[in-house]
Amino acid sequence: MSYLIRGARRGIVKGVALYAALIGVAWCALFPILWAMSGSLKKESDVATPALLPSHPQWSNFGEVFALMPFWRMFANTVFYAGCVTAGQVFSDRTKVFHEYRCLGLWKSLFATYGKCLRLVTEKRSSRFAASHTSTSSASSSR
Repeated sequence: MSYLIRGARRGIVKGVALYAALIGVAWCALFPILWAMSGSLKKESDVATPALLPSHPQWSNFGEVFALMPFWRMFANTVFYAGCVTAGQVFSDRTKVFHEYRCLGLWKSLFATYGKCLRLVTEKRSSRFAASHTSTSSASSSR
């Protein structure tokens, strides 16, 4: 019976140690964010002080930032860039899907052309690698 109690205690100790480690890692990850938020609520003269929470939060700092920076323009640029990257990834990786479902028309010709160009580039790279690899290995084997 004492074996079961020791095993249960060992499990509890391991669980407490695991959660303590996870809390420590989470604190290390979240502290810089908390420090940045704290700094954004301080007056300019108080930013260098080591106090984590400002005595008088300056919520007007956020209004000043949005007045000085073109937030909506930067947001639109980000959305446009993310959309282009996502579309590029989807369309370049999923050409097999269109061939499977026998997609007709402009999309099929566009993806077929893109696929052929991609194949040519990768074939040139692999043939260059193979040529350099065989010339290196044949030169070293003849020594």
